[in-house]
Amino acid sequence: AGTGKSKVPHRPSSYVAYPGLEHMSRLSLALAAGAGALVTWIALRRRRRRDPTASVPRCEYAQSPTPIERMPRLASRACAGVDVYVKRDDLLPLAGGGSKTRKLEFLMREAQDAGADVIVTCGAVQSNHCRLTASAAAMDGLRCVLILEERVPGSYAADACGNNYSFELLGAETTVVADGGIAAAQDALLAKLKAEGAKPYVIPGGGSNALGSLGGVRCAEEILAAPTRFDAIV
Repeated sequence: AGTGKSKVPHRPSSYVAYPGLEHMSRLSLALAAGAGALVTWIALRRRRRRDPTASVPRCEYAQSPTPIERMPRLASRACAGVDVYVKRDDLLPLAGGGSKTRKLEFLMREAQDAGADVIVTCGAVQSNHCRLTASAAAMDGLRCVLILEERVPGSYAADACGNNYSFELLGAETTVVADGGIAAAQDALLAKLKAEGAKPYVIPGGGSNALGSLGGVRCAEEILAAPTRFDAIV
């Protein structure tokens, strides 16, 4: 005898019914699935930006993007209410790391392609850029000459530690000039090197020119490709 209640087919507890789904043809279901996959593919393609520097030759000192780390303790003490992240370019290769490695990837490659055998650059007496340039030159087997500018009188000491000490360890030659003396010293140095038969390549202070700026572009692309979205970049 019946109970008076209509029988409802048993469905697993995880089953989710979508109105009308059971009436769709296999072709309709396939088209719907295909459309969903296409939308997903387009979204992923948009997220994966094309690296605008990919066609420019560079020395690949950095083998992978540097991590972006959340800094909750720093945020709580310095900027309450703000989520702070740090791009860890201190982990980049060459002696001591630092973001200028990014510029040197492009500049050192151009120097090598030009057949240079001496790298000439300049900076302050404890320049990070000079340290990293000396490191890159040592890695690539090139002579390196640094013009160090004493921007604060009395700030240079031949036996100083820090970057100044690393210049010697990395085999770089140094010339010390007073504030404002870089241009004249560089002209004289280049004339001397060329007279000796050398082929110098000049990297501007900080690696700051159009080619070197591509290192910053690569860093920006890494940040844009990160899963976290940021409101401001400092």
